[in-house]
Amino acid sequence: MFSQEESDGDSAAAIAAKMSVSRLVRYSIDRLRVELSTMETASAVFWARAEQLGQGYPEHLFLNPISTPVFMFPLWVEQSLSATQDVDFQYELAYASIALYFYVRILDDAMDGHFESGSLLPLLTSLFAHCTHALQNLFPHGDQFWAYFHKLIDLATEGMVVDFTATDLGSEDFCRLAAQTFYCALIPVAAVLCRYKRCDQFERWSELWHAFSAWNQMQDDIRDWYMDQKNGLCTYLLSQAQRLKRKDESVEQWMIRDGYRWSMGVLNQFAKRVREIAAELNIPEMEKELKARTDQGSRQLEHLCDTLSRIDRGMGRVLNGHVG
Repeated sequence: MFSQEESDGDSAAAIAAKMSVSRLVRYSIDRLRVELSTMETASAVFWARAEQLGQGYPEHLFLNPISTPVFMFPLWVEQSLSATQDVDFQYELAYASIALYFYVRILDDAMDGHFESGSLLPLLTSLFAHCTHALQNLFPHGDQFWAYFHKLIDLATEGMVVDFTATDLGSEDFCRLAAQTFYCALIPVAAVLCRYKRCDQFERWSELWHAFSAWNQMQDDIRDWYMDQKNGLCTYLLSQAQRLKRKDESVEQWMIRDGYRWSMGVLNQFAKRVREIAAELNIPEMEKELKARTDQGSRQLEHLCDTLSRIDRGMGRVLNGHVG
């Protein structure tokens, strides 16, 4: 990537530009295209699906407002530990992270019943191999990092299987499974901490990530509840819908009447916890970014809640003969 001399001679502004999430993502996507190009058919099918998921551009999977903070966590961790940033390290780590992201995304989509991703299951071996090879470039055999790597992979695997086989989820189950399902995203965080010999901070960063992943998963469940129900999936939101709806009421009716509003309350609780932990870590850039992302998600769903509430009230007036 960049020579050490080039990095040392750069101004802080120049290094910051090189370390932007957009540059990290685009470099990683381009590199993955080259690495997978030897598999002509599998590569073509994979990038067709990646473009479909990214609405024409695979980069959009990582540069949208929801995903971007995930790829900023390793930068924030390094920022908290060092006045300078290791450019080459972060680029190699970004590549490993994106290969791992695609691995998890394809697996998760296939488990959710998306046929397009199910056809790509044979590619998972290659994606995981590219991820681990990049990490091996950063950490030799026997490094403490590998203990974190294997533990987090196992926790993520357990979480995905439990989540897929669950038939009812309560609040504690949801928070635990949201954390476990997204444990793979803690691998880059552990990598930075191991790089700087500050593994003592892993639990605090892990706590922040757990709070963020719960918020992120809840937002996803709110947006996808109808398709999740149609596909017979169990989520915390759908479990609560069954518990809270009236006996003569469908899940759809409860969602319009009260479900979105209830969901917003839970989502805002998770967002508050994210901001509290971020404030304790005292990284102003991170605090600002996470607040902006959680606020944006809340505003979008709040607008949806208001719209559905007006529809519900309007339908009530029609059914009760109070029109005009």
